Amino acid sequence: MRYLTRAEIVAINKQVVTERGQESVLNDPDRLDANVGRPQWFEDLWEAAGALFHAFAATQAFKDGNKGTALAAVDAFLKWNGWELDATDDEVFSLAMQVAEHEIDTVEELAAFFKAHGVQLQLPDLE
Repeated sequence: MRYLTRAEIVAINKQVVTERGQESVLNDPDRLDANVGRPQWFEDLWEAAGALFHAFAATQAFKDGNKGTALAAVDAFLKWNGWELDATDDEVFSLAMQVAEHEIDTVEELAAFFKAHGVQLQLPDLE
């Protein structure tokens, strides 16, 4: 599996908050490092995606844009690993709010959502 780096997560947050006219501010460097490493605890792609999403949607590593960072990070993670998310904006927003409000609090629940909404990318045949 290809995991996101600290620098990539910081860049994702910067893009997310800049689009809203805000500044990317790191609240907790230790939390950021822990969040970046959390998906690597899991061998299953969907659980790793769930861990990544939960890590950023449920904590405040950044001053702003944590839920947006969670979604954009999972989107990049899945694409780099040959998948994409096929869910409506409303479904994803609802998921993020449920995590932020601790209504969904397990990696397994998130993994089930991502697996149910995952679509394998069709890569071109290079031969």
